[in-house]
Amino acid sequence: MLSFLASSLAPCSPQARLLALQCALRSTPPGWVRIPSGLIRAMALPQAVAAWQELEEMRWIRQSVHDSPVGSAQLTDPLIGAPGRKARARAADWALRAHQSHPVRAGAPAVRLVALALAAHGAPDRADSIAEIGQVARASGLSVGELLDAMESLSASGSIGYWSLDPVTEDLTWTMSSPLPAAPTSDPRR
Repeated sequence: MLSFLASSLAPCSPQARLLALQCALRSTPPGWVRIPSGLIRAMALPQAVAAWQELEEMRWIRQSVHDSPVGSAQLTDPLIGAPGRKARARAADWALRAHQSHPVRAGAPAVRLVALALAAHGAPDRADSIAEIGQVARASGLSVGELLDAMESLSASGSIGYWSLDPVTEDLTWTMSSPLPAAPTSDPRR
């Protein structure tokens, strides 16, 4: 879904991108989504109303005129061909939990977005993970410079134990300090 947002969402603030991710993952097939106020509080967005308005001004959502100004909308481009709603709901829960450790949650939305992108690109079965820096930057909707600043913040908070950037290959290598939540699976037995 981070790749979908990278291709369908115009440049926007990190908090609008975090909100857009939850909207996309929690929407019905025709694109309707309702984000309860408790979930918005759990997302810890400093200006949730501004994030909703930003997505609406970009014409990525249309807010319902019958509800409060925050919480209910329709995506202007329904997720045709996206995974089923149950799989996306599990992914929405995982995306929320992947950046909820105290040091990450206390960080700016850009830091939380990078933590989420690292979790999505991370290798749960290995101590360290590797990805091309441009790929992580696109997934988080940030410039490489903003990504590197967020990596410094994650390192300073102890959320990542180690990270490096190979200047030749542009590979970003990192080690998470704490284990990631289990990634969502499409296996109904889990």
